[in-house]
Amino acid sequence: MKPFLIERNVNMFKHKHLGTIAKLLFAFSITLIGGAITTHAADTPAPFGPVKVYQSPAGPFNDNRNYGARSPRVIQLEHQANPKDNGKLLLTFEKTEKKGVIPSFPIYESDDNGKTWSKNPISEVKETQNQGWGMANCPQLYELPEKIGDMPAGTIVVAGDATPNDYSRTNLEMYTSSDVGKSWMYKSTIVQGGDTSANFMGKDPVWEPFITINNHKLIVFYSDERNNDIKGSQQLVHQETSNGTDWGELHVDVAAVKANNANRPGMVTIAKMDNGQYVMTMESDWGEYAKTTSDIEKWDEPDNWGTQINPLHFQDPVITNLNDGRIAYNDISNGSLLIYNGAADFIKKNSVASPSVSVPTQVGPAYNRWILPLTNGLTLIAAGDNTKDTSASIRVETVNTNDSTVQGKVIVHYVDENGQQISPDDVSTGVIGTSFDVTAKAQKQINGYAFQSITKGQNDVRGNFGADPIEVTATYQKNNNTLGTTTSSSSSSVQSSSPSTPIASSSSVSSSSSSTVSSTSSSTTATAPSTSVAKPFKVVATKALYRYNNVNFSKANRIKHYAKKSITKAPVFTVVATTKSSNGALRYQLSDGSYITTKAGYVTKLYNQAKTKTLRVINPKGTWEYKFSKLTKKSAVKHLKKSKVVKVKKLVRKGTATRYQLTNGHYVTGNKQFVKVTK
Repeated sequence: MKPFLIERNVNMFKHKHLGTIAKLLFAFSITLIGGAITTHAADTPAPFGPVKVYQSPAGPFNDNRNYGARSPRVIQLEHQANPKDNGKLLLTFEKTEKKGVIPSFPIYESDDNGKTWSKNPISEVKETQNQGWGMANCPQLYELPEKIGDMPAGTIVVAGDATPNDYSRTNLEMYTSSDVGKSWMYKSTIVQGGDTSANFMGKDPVWEPFITINNHKLIVFYSDERNNDIKGSQQLVHQETSNGTDWGELHVDVAAVKANNANRPGMVTIAKMDNGQYVMTMESDWGEYAKTTSDIEKWDEPDNWGTQINPLHFQDPVITNLNDGRIAYNDISNGSLLIYNGAADFIKKNSVASPSVSVPTQVGPAYNRWILPLTNGLTLIAAGDNTKDTSASIRVETVNTNDSTVQGKVIVHYVDENGQQISPDDVSTGVIGTSFDVTAKAQKQINGYAFQSITKGQNDVRGNFGADPIEVTATYQKNNNTLGTTTSSSSSSVQSSSPSTPIASSSSVSSSSSSTVSSTSSSTTATAPSTSVAKPFKVVATKALYRYNNVNFSKANRIKHYAKKSITKAPVFTVVATTKSSNGALRYQLSDGSYITTKAGYVTKLYNQAKTKTLRVINPKGTWEYKFSKLTKKSAVKHLKKSKVVKVKKLVRKGTATRYQLTNGHYVTGNKQFVKVTK
């Protein structure tokens, strides 16, 4: 299932008639999907493949396994904080090693819609909670389209079975990645199950997860054998979480209803139909079934299995929505991709025998084959081999289903130093995953104004379009020559970022409470030469002070007064040079050309320079621990509340900023508005 596909299609079906109207007006149709649009275009790329991603070694394999690789899962990233990561594909699968080797879920990456893949895995999801256990079957990948608990949008989630090598237990565990799949951290155990041996069934295992979100909750559907009212039975269930850690009560969606093992609904996948209902597909010994509901969290009586859509039994009932809202479904009999125009076509007896369109594939039928609609209009198929006791491969191909492309947008806002709009927004659109560069647009000439700086989205002027609108704000200064030559090439603006968005760098102050000092209406007329500093650095006010438009301070030259505030809320200034007044007093020249005093009692460098063994968090909103010394949102690993004391290993310098490496190897900012050196 495509990440956020269910939520995106809620909006799409609300606007389903827009495409029809547009077809009458244009040679292509446009349909709204959340923050993005789908566009039917004539220039869909040519299909390719099959491409081999992985080839397993030959057996014998780990205990009770007779295959090398199967059950691939692929996602396309659309909600990444760094726009350059949008459009990437991540792939994982169930990999069986030789006896005695602890298995894991490998992660492969593609930057070109699946044509080529990383030669080796970029990472592996390894079981970390039980010594000697591995990640052995049924992986499911998902990208969070919105913040869930402390997991920001764009977090990558993997859920799958953790087992010992003898498969005597199954824990359905969830791991997360905040760095685009390069590393993984244990998040929670969703449920604990029993033995997966004895031909993988009959001893209470839990497996086959499917992940989605609804109503700001993460939902995991899975197959559950733990109810032994009927021997060897299995039921389909789901659990929900609002924080990724605490999982709610068990909801039974489809129950076992017949003895002698002919009662095993499994392998749930879910899609949204054009009539507004959700459809759940499942395998069983009676054939493949489809069950519908208007509420994805409520699925009618568990004994109601819905409609038998395929009398053939078992193994490949994967369903998804194409970008334009049609339904795509695997045909296990010949490997074709079956396309249905809507609910009326799909929910009927033996619907697999009469699809709207049947698209042949080269990879053919395969156990638990995956379908992924790409944003460029092609549909990707990922499959393993149906081999036993020998080497097996994971292969992908794309097919043309006459699907829509999905487009994102970048919005450039133009404001003055007071935040007032001075020119209409500029909106750029493009297929999600394709590149954009709005550098020139963000610095365009506007009559009566001089470009000052990009005050929001500094790192977003280049990248790839995503599903969420990317916003860039360019701030301009009104031309004013009454006090001399206007300075417009730089700004002393200090961007603020709430600790709920964990970013702290040498060029930004991570505090929503700290004052933002921006170049105002005045320009400067200096009477003494300035000495530029090697690198601009930041200072913070420790007492009340004035900012002046001239190196010789006087009441007439005052620009603004700053009242004394606590260090966490005090104004911050960017120093670009030092100079002297006519009487020899030292001054700091700021990035907008104005001046402040250099006296130690009035200002201090923003970043701590002292070595210490401990730090205390002083910001009311706390701060963050980061995995790397480059303090980015992706590397944030732990939030630290106010008054928290942490142990320090060493001081690290990053340009004019500082970091402290903690004894656990993580890093925190040296910013005095967040931490205080303690003795």
